[in-house]
Amino acid sequence: MATGEEYAALAPAIASTKLRLSASRVANVVGLHEFGDAVEIFLEYVYQDLKPLLALDARVLGLQLVSKDDELDDLMRRSGATAALAKILGWATETSTANITTANNLAANVGAIAARAQQAQKLSAIEAKALRDGLHEKLRVNVGKRNENIALATYEARTGLTVSASNDTYYYVLLPDLDQVSVLVDADCACARAEALEGCIERLAISKRKMQRPKAVDLNLNLNPTEAIDDNDDEIDDTDRDLSTKAHYFSLCGMVDGTTEVLHIDENDEWSTEPIVVEVKNRMHRFRDPVPLYDCIQMAVYMKMLQVRQGDMVQCLHSDQTSIRVTRIQLDTYPLSSSAATTCLCPRRRDLWSSVLVPRLYAYADAVYKLRRNDLRRLAFLQAPRDVQMALLKDLLPYDP
Repeated sequence: MATGEEYAALAPAIASTKLRLSASRVANVVGLHEFGDAVEIFLEYVYQDLKPLLALDARVLGLQLVSKDDELDDLMRRSGATAALAKILGWATETSTANITTANNLAANVGAIAARAQQAQKLSAIEAKALRDGLHEKLRVNVGKRNENIALATYEARTGLTVSASNDTYYYVLLPDLDQVSVLVDADCACARAEALEGCIERLAISKRKMQRPKAVDLNLNLNPTEAIDDNDDEIDDTDRDLSTKAHYFSLCGMVDGTTEVLHIDENDEWSTEPIVVEVKNRMHRFRDPVPLYDCIQMAVYMKMLQVRQGDMVQCLHSDQTSIRVTRIQLDTYPLSSSAATTCLCPRRRDLWSSVLVPRLYAYADAVYKLRRNDLRRLAFLQAPRDVQMALLKDLLPYDP
């Protein structure tokens, strides 16, 4: 089959594949995260659930697809310290509570090994950085998973609250196609449109036991897919409501660490309880004060998923003892809400969700779909140097990614 015919055969799948953005990636997507590779993340979403398209593009451009795990294995082998690095990697697969002093010592060892390999010309500077970053990421993610339960237990002991629904449900926010939403006709600005959308957003909560998770496609600097899975890759079992049958433009998805209920007293001194989100952030070195904006944005997405107005951010440090710092995050207070001026001229109070996040999320989805549909433009983007890719991405988006 000719290449043109192969692309034509993929067109229906491309047209029907809806973008699914992870709650943990929203800050990256909207350009409000201090870490992460904007181009790599964008390409990951362009090819999300479209592995045949990725394989075809790679073949057309003469690129070889290599998983990140395979690339990391190759770097470990060529570093000349395979045994030492394999031992560190083994620690990063354990499940018992992790001591961050041990984790940081292991991370320092990785850095020293990478530096020696570069000095001995076994690895280039870029390869040494990839080795260091890859293993550091595995250590960080592993500590987060291993110490989540002890952080929640410490939170319960300190607050007297009981945390439930810990990572057992996938939550989805389905955002509609703006062209099909009649309530937006009278909306005169981005803030008003985002607020009008609230009544059109659909939400799903699906048991983790009924989910079948596919392998993710994640693209690094060398167009390498990985089998690592974040909370952005979810597939609904046939017994549940399939996302593909739901009318939406794109979705946000994720799992919360837990929920609990807190006392609420209104202006008439009437009391009730209300649900809040509980999110754990296991830190490797120190508590972050204030809580980083990107963590607050992730919390905001979770609050929108569960339709609650506040949550507790639990920062945890576990070494010889466990220390936590709890910060209450609310949708209607800074940094998620502000009276500061924005590019929008409307007089309403600015909440980050309406004035920034929703408009930028739609713009990002538009850019992803545009590149998916245009084969020549996508191939040109894929084979361009990194600085050119970044310039092209900025041209696709109305904000700085």
